[in-house]
Amino acid sequence: MIRNLLGCLLVVGLIAIPGAADFIVSAPDLTAYRGDDVNTPFSLYYNEGTFLAVDVEVTFDTDVLSLTGDDITLGSLFGPSWVFTKNTIYIDSGIVYLGIFDSSGIGLENPDGNLFNCVFHVRSAAPLGVTEIGIIDYNDYGYTCDNGSIDVVPEPAAWVMLASLIASAALLLRRRS
Repeated sequence: MIRNLLGCLLVVGLIAIPGAADFIVSAPDLTAYRGDDVNTPFSLYYNEGTFLAVDVEVTFDTDVLSLTGDDITLGSLFGPSWVFTKNTIYIDSGIVYLGIFDSSGIGLENPDGNLFNCVFHVRSAAPLGVTEIGIIDYNDYGYTCDNGSIDVVPEPAAWVMLASLIASAALLLRRRS
């Protein structure tokens, strides 16, 4: 009876367990080139008891990155009793809502590890520089959000070509002197 009640509470986004929000959802800082597919593992750091559920909003800049619902997968922490929901209605605006909960009501004790993965696609015309991968606690669980980023850098070949041109120009100038 209690498990069924707890399962019902989790479905609507409620957690009735003291200390349930003492955790961190984190994204890494990564580097990529234009046109790359970037596997971005989102992590859970939780050491305060039983973890039962989380709702996460992920935000990203659509001028730099794209993402589809198929690019988002549940992490390696979870077994078959865990339910993973994806609301991608605003994905073209750079917003995805994700929900993870244990339908058995048992949860995981002190889990640390891979919560979910997103494979972002760096646009071929993306501006160079750092773009933020935002994490928002949209249902106010009270957890800590540790945002990540993807630094879009120039292809190494472009730097090699530039260095080669500079070296060639220097040789031509030396010969003319």
